[in-house]
Amino acid sequence: MESYDTMFITIDELFQIWKINPKERRLIGIDWGEKHIGIAVSDRSGIIASPLTTVMFRHNKKVRRVVGSSSKNVEPQQKTSKQLLIETVKDVASIIKSEHPIAISFGIPISMNGTDGPQVLKALIFANQLLNVVDTPIILADERLSSAAVEKVMIQADLTRAKRAKCIDQASAAYVLQGIVDQLNLKEMN
Repeated sequence: MESYDTMFITIDELFQIWKINPKERRLIGIDWGEKHIGIAVSDRSGIIASPLTTVMFRHNKKVRRVVGSSSKNVEPQQKTSKQLLIETVKDVASIIKSEHPIAISFGIPISMNGTDGPQVLKALIFANQLLNVVDTPIILADERLSSAAVEKVMIQADLTRAKRAKCIDQASAAYVLQGIVDQLNLKEMN
């Protein structure tokens, strides 16, 4: 993650933005995934993070080929991975723009041993594309174990598997975002 810091802001740089206006400290949190992207938001004073929504990563629809009397079976044109990525980025960007955050906390799926695996590269590609669409700084956040921690709480709350699946991504985004919010508030107190 260290080698990508030049494209993104650090916690100290975010803190400088944070101090400017105590009444406008809204942050967005993103829990990136290849299927679902959880989005969370903090309150305007930057104290509490809450789940907001989940965006489905765009994929080509599976097509059933119908063989019949028609002499021409035309399959819909499939989009490229890059087209699907750009469409998904635009979906996420529209939510970000509607919330007017001062910054974005973007969870990076670092391996348990602390190394950057293939998922980190995919997440960084998404984050970089997002930087091209929104005029909002991004801070990278380690999201290791966030989904596991959130799921444990949900199980303890006796949520069904279906209910957990519906909100796990946005709750994970809130969990990681709350960590960033807490760091900023701690810096301010010191």
